[in-house]
Amino acid sequence: MEKSGVFKKIHALARLIPEGRVACYGQLARVAGLPRGARMAGWAMMAEPEGAPVPAHRVIHADGTLCVGSDWAYTQRRLLLEEGIPFDDKGRVRLRECQMDDIELMLLAGEGPL
Repeated sequence: MEKSGVFKKIHALARLIPEGRVACYGQLARVAGLPRGARMAGWAMMAEPEGAPVPAHRVIHADGTLCVGSDWAYTQRRLLLEEGIPFDDKGRVRLRECQMDDIELMLLAGEGPL
């Protein structure tokens, strides 16, 4: 799959993440068919998508951290807090309470479990 196709797939998956839930870059990559493509998912999320907006704030690092060292991290945190996403005392998202799993993403994408 070429890069633009991968980016479109990642954007489509991110659009499926409902308010109040999060997914990790690696999850989006796995469901898109790139088992070791977390970095590619990150690049996709930084690219400006065509069409409907992508809720990029709902995509985070696997350890619950946000994009550190950038102005985006402050915006991301504010948007997540507005959606009721819980954070721990170290500023990480409490994943057990709001993270989607791969199967949920696959089902929302109409793909079902592998």
